Amino acid sequence: MSDNRWPHAAPGDLHRFARYVLTSDDAEDCWIWLGGIEPDGGYGRFRQHGGPVIAAHRWSYLAHHGPTDWPVVRHRCDIRVCVNPHHLQAGTQAGNVDDTARRGTWSPIPWPQLAYVLREHARRADHDAIAQLTARPRQLELPIP
Repeated sequence: MSDNRWPHAAPGDLHRFARYVLTSDDAEDCWIWLGGIEPDGGYGRFRQHGGPVIAAHRWSYLAHHGPTDWPVVRHRCDIRVCVNPHHLQAGTQAGNVDDTARRGTWSPIPWPQLAYVLREHARRADHDAIAQLTARPRQLELPIP
């Protein structure tokens, strides 16, 4: 199976991963993870075939961009269950913390509760509710360092 969203993915993992993602044709939209979510942080979780469970956004980044030496995959959109590779960038934990400090908190609903709310709207393909919950006029405009 060839897929330009995740060209570096093994075919078996690609098929399994794609089943758990609500995508959009618009690269500006978040692609919401429909699978498991870690209860303490609100990040999506994905088990690779024959491999460990990893963060779904990290798998998406690696499957799209290829391997990285950076220890952290950061969300430019600040949506923890987003797996759109165009919203992700590799970096450091210090950079991730700096991003959070510069952007401030935008949601009155804390993580991981927001992750579960987004996933439920995505499972119903409620794009209007997702758009409202992921509204981020500033975040994607920040330059990539």
